[in-house]
This record gives sequence, C-alpha cells and structure tokens, in this order.
Amino acid sequence: FGVNLFSCGFTLVALVQAGELQSSLTFLAVNPDAAVHCAAFSLAAVVGQLFIYHTIQRLGPLVFTAIMTTRQVLSIVVSCLVFGHALSAGAWAGAAVVFLAVAYQTQRNASSSSSSS
Repeated sequence: FGVNLFSCGFTLVALVQAGELQSSLTFLAVNPDAAVHCAAFSLAAVVGQLFIYHTIQRLGPLVFTAIMTTRQVLSIVVSCLVFGHALSAGAWAGAAVVFLAVAYQTQRNASSSSSSS
C-alpha cells in the first residue's frame, strides 16, 4: 500500500511541478474513454500487485523470480514471432543465461528443501 501511495504522490507532485496537472485532468474530462482505460489499467495493476504479494508469500521469492523470468522470456519470443522483431545472437544468449541461472537456482532450492524434509 505504501509504495502505491508514494507513487501516486510522486506522480501528483511531478504533474504539478511540470504544470501538466490541469491539462491532464482536462484531457480526461474531454475524453471519458481515456479515463475508463486509465481506471482499468490501474485496476489491473492493483490485481497484479495482489498476485505478486500472494505468490511471494505462499511460494517464496525464488519461485516468483522464476515465474517472472519465464514470462519475460516468453514475451520476447512472442514479440519476435508476432511482430518480426529480430534479436542478435548475444541477446538470445543473454536471455538463455538468465533463464538457465534462475532455473538452476529454483532446482537447487527445490532439491535442498526436499532433502532437508
């Protein structure tokens, strides 16, 4: 809750300091669809945060890291396939190293948990 509240406050201060608060509110008033999209995006972010907290609490930070890394790698692959983005061999190698390191840590953690039980 504290992080989200700080983020809202920080954004408000930044908008005021940049002189963009009034124009942002005017834009949302003139374009109610944009306001609905902002609200839906915010709701999705809140639900996502709840899932993150729940996953870390129930399964631990290492499993959460494995989930997020897998999601990122899949996102890269889908982006390359759907939109035709090209990645260099070094980028693919880097993604593979990160993915394999997280998989190794997860496997190692699972083995140590089962052997200590």
